[in-house]
Amino acid sequence: MELEITDEDLRFEEEVQRTPYKVTAWQRYLGHKQQGDFRTLAVLYERALQRVPFSYKLWKQYLDMRRQRLVGKNPLHWSEDYRKMELCYERALLYLRKMPRIWLDYCGFIMEVPDVSTIRRVFDRALRALPVTLHERVWQVYLGWAARVGGVTGKRVWS
Repeated sequence: MELEITDEDLRFEEEVQRTPYKVTAWQRYLGHKQQGDFRTLAVLYERALQRVPFSYKLWKQYLDMRRQRLVGKNPLHWSEDYRKMELCYERALLYLRKMPRIWLDYCGFIMEVPDVSTIRRVFDRALRALPVTLHERVWQVYLGWAARVGGVTGKRVWS
């Protein structure tokens, strides 16, 4: 999808063309478009993340925006949108695999999906990717989920 550039956008568009690797330029442009529709913002975030893929700020804002659209929606009825969100988290983790907040947000998101194996795999990957000093934060969420799920899965996680 192409981004429709208006006269008001020209100043911001020129700035990101001049300094495409500067996060603040992209943030100003995104702030300007904040009241726009979701698709416009998504295209703009995708453009920004192509230029500065290691920006925690941009990834966090983009993931939060996308996730906000799924609040209150059933994962079974909105499976395509949930899958797209999952892929966005995976892309973010390609660049930011040592960021605990991204992992914890992903774990929180994936717990909404009714697939126990997928949930366990994400938690296990988080524990492998993050330093041991950050494991406690993941274990708190993981063990809470395991206690709610119970059964064989809960026992396996606890053992």
